[in-house]
Amino acid sequence: MYPPAELSLETSLQNSLSFQRTLHRPQMVAADLVLEWRHLKSFSENLSLSGSQRPFTVALLGSPCLGSDSLSRFSEELLRLSTESFPATVLSFEVRCGDYLNDLLRASFTVPNGIQLYLESNSLLKSSERNAVLSELSERGIGVKIRCSEAPPPSEIASLLKLLGRRGSPIPFKATAGLHHPLVETERYQNSLGFLGLVTSYLLGAHFPEISEEALTACLESSDPAQFSFTGGLRWREWFIPDTELAALKARYPLRIGSCSLAEPDDDLRRLFPAI
Repeated sequence: MYPPAELSLETSLQNSLSFQRTLHRPQMVAADLVLEWRHLKSFSENLSLSGSQRPFTVALLGSPCLGSDSLSRFSEELLRLSTESFPATVLSFEVRCGDYLNDLLRASFTVPNGIQLYLESNSLLKSSERNAVLSELSERGIGVKIRCSEAPPPSEIASLLKLLGRRGSPIPFKATAGLHHPLVETERYQNSLGFLGLVTSYLLGAHFPEISEEALTACLESSDPAQFSFTGGLRWREWFIPDTELAALKARYPLRIGSCSLAEPDDDLRRLFPAI
């Protein structure tokens, strides 16, 4: 996905166009590319040159809203989404807002139909007002996004996941950065979180009201593939969600993982879980 710093947009686009052939699990792909506004023109030109006829999807990154003066730019970009034609389907519009999350929520704006807005703010992990903020996000149909490369303690992420999973009105949730690998493999990758542990923690928190934050934290930090099973459903240790309930749970509690690589997650899943 784009933009990993070491890859050009052209290379990233060609990688995305080949995923259906090269990935063991091409169904992992939600958006074909993650793009910033400044890359849209170049993306359109490269997509045209590629000759690809298949539908293409993107997650669009808006300009960071890190001050009150950037609220007008946020509104302008939403207007562009409503009025301009794009060479691909925009699935989501994602804006990093840091401590200015409440400023954005106080603003009046309309998100185009069919596009999921995510507001990214790790301040939600510690905020004493997060229940009120989550209620406002839910009411307006806005998703929440956190950045895991900024090393938030797993216990804080587990606390947020439990809150999200216990809401009567679920909120679209996205986690990004530092999630290339399924499990924690400190010696191999020096990572502190895995995307499989995060997804499993989120679903367990939504399905089991009685599960503790300590258990969710342990799942987030999982390093042992033997603790997971996918026969007839999703199991981590003694906690099990059967297939008959898993599909409905995933539909009710939408979750996306952002990664600048799909080859690494795909290869790791084949290495750690060769039987599936």
